[in-house]
Amino acid sequence: MASLKLPPGRYLIHGKVNVVNFGSSATAGTFVPCSLRVGGTSTNLDQTWIELASSSEDATSASIGLQGAADLPAGGSVVMLCASLPRPGGPTNVQARYRQLDAIGVDSLTTSP
Repeated sequence: MASLKLPPGRYLIHGKVNVVNFGSSATAGTFVPCSLRVGGTSTNLDQTWIELASSSEDATSASIGLQGAADLPAGGSVVMLCASLPRPGGPTNVQARYRQLDAIGVDSLTTSP
């Protein structure tokens, strides 16, 4: 969905996206997991998931925000990923819009679990 290349350093990463389900089944929803990761790894900086209802008349949408801290001594990238997984019997037509991914460089970084 979005990626950002960064020089060596420590960062506070923010990502946001609005996801919309244009599916046409009134009975089935779509599960949407999203994660913020260090590029090229399976290390999640943050993750969340939502369920979008489906409606035959109106699209349903939700905004998702992710935040994490990354120490990239050799530089690298961070990526924001989302998927759409339909409920059994329902189609999915989820689209991502208004994507934003940014990083704030920090000299010292302390995080809590």
